[in-house]
Amino acid sequence: MTPTSGLFARRKTRRAIIVATLAIAGCAAPAPSQTPDTTPPDPVQRVTESPDPLVLALVNPETSPDDRRAAAAQLLEANRFEPLREAIETGDHQVVTAIFQTIVETQGRPPEPLVAVTVAHIAAKGADASVIAVRSLAGVRTKPAITPVAALLQIQDAPKALIDAAMSTLLEQTGREDLGNDPNAWTTWWEEARWLPPREWEAMQAVAHAERARRLQRESNQQIARILELHRRMYGLTPQDQRSALLATMMGDDERTVRMLAFELAERALLNAQRLDDQVGLASIERLTDSTPKVRGAAASLLFRLGAGDAAAEAVRRALRRETNPDAAASMLVFLRRRPSESDLAIILEWLGGAEPASSAAAGTLVSSATDGVLSSPRARTQALAALRSMDFSNLTPGKIALLGVIGDHKIAKNSNP
Repeated sequence: MTPTSGLFARRKTRRAIIVATLAIAGCAAPAPSQTPDTTPPDPVQRVTESPDPLVLALVNPETSPDDRRAAAAQLLEANRFEPLREAIETGDHQVVTAIFQTIVETQGRPPEPLVAVTVAHIAAKGADASVIAVRSLAGVRTKPAITPVAALLQIQDAPKALIDAAMSTLLEQTGREDLGNDPNAWTTWWEEARWLPPREWEAMQAVAHAERARRLQRESNQQIARILELHRRMYGLTPQDQRSALLATMMGDDERTVRMLAFELAERALLNAQRLDDQVGLASIERLTDSTPKVRGAAASLLFRLGAGDAAAEAVRRALRRETNPDAAASMLVFLRRRPSESDLAIILEWLGGAEPASSAAAGTLVSSATDGVLSSPRARTQALAALRSMDFSNLTPGKIALLGVIGDHKIAKNSNP
C-alpha cells in the first residue's frame, strides 16, 4: 500500500465516522425536498369527488332525470353557481342538458355567473352543442353570447334541430325578424354587424327590438280582442242556468282580460236582475288574491253587489290587510260597509291616511258605520278623531267632509280649506 492510498483510506474512515455520528445525534443531512403538486384537479374530478349531496345527485350517472333537474334547481335557487359551472365544464350530455333545461324553465336565461361558461360550452361543442343550451342564450343580447350561436350556422352538416335553435335564438337576441329562417342571411348580417362600434351596435339593437316589441304588442292586442269576442259570444249562447258556471270558469282563466270580462258580464247580469249562484261568489273570493290589482278590486266589488256572507267578509278582511294597491283597497273598503266591525278600525284608519281613492273610501266606510259599527264606541271615535287631526286637510274630499260632520270636530273644520 502506498502512502497516498493509506491517506485516502483514513479520510474515508473519518468521513464515515462523522456521518454516523451526525445520524445518531439526529443531525443527518435532510432528504431532498419534494415539491408538493399544486396542480388543481380538473372539473370532472372536482364534481365527481364532491361530498355535496346536491352535486353528487347532479353528476351521478345513476340519478334519474327528474332528480338531476331537482338538484340543479336547488343549486340555482341557492345561487351556488360554482358547482354548476364545473358540471357544465365536464361536458357530460345528461348533466349539461339537465342544467340548461332547469335554467330555461326557472329563469329563462343563464344567471350572469354562468353566461361565460355557457358561451364556452357552445363554442367548444360546435355541432355537438346541446340545443337547450343554445336556446338558453336567447335572452342574452351581447356580442360574446351571439358569436358562438351565429357560428353554428356555418357548420357543415350540423343537425337541423341545432340550426333551427340557433336561428330562433338569434331572432330573440337581435330582434331581426327580417332575416327569417335563412342561415346564409343570418351569416351575412353577422359578418357585418359583429364589427360595429359599441354605440352603433347598441343603437341597432334598440331599434330592432323596439320594432319587434311593437309588432308583438299589436298582434297580442288583436289576439286578445278575438279571444274576448269569442267569450262574449259563448256567454250569449249559453243558457241562463249555465252562465254562472261559465263565469266562474272565466274568472280563473290565465288571461287577465278574460278574468276582467267575467266580472264585467257578472255585473251586467246583476243589473238585469239575473240570478248568479254560489259558484260566482266562490270564484270571486279566490280572485281576491289575484296577481292583478284590477281583478282583486273587481272581485271585491262583485262580492259587495252579491251581498256575500261571513265567509266572503273574512276573505275580504284578509285581503285588505295585505293589499298595497289603493284602487283594489278602495273596493275592499266599500265592501266592509255591509258588515262593519270595530276590529276593522285599524286597517280603515291606515287607509284613511293613504292614497286616493282608498282614502275617500275609508272615510265613507267610517261614515256609513258611525252609529252601529266601526265608530260605535267612544274609544273608536277618539281614535278616528286623532287620525283626522294628523292628516293634511288642505284638500278635503266629500267623504272626509262627511266624516268631519259625523265626528263633529270644530277645530279640524275651522282649519280646513274645502
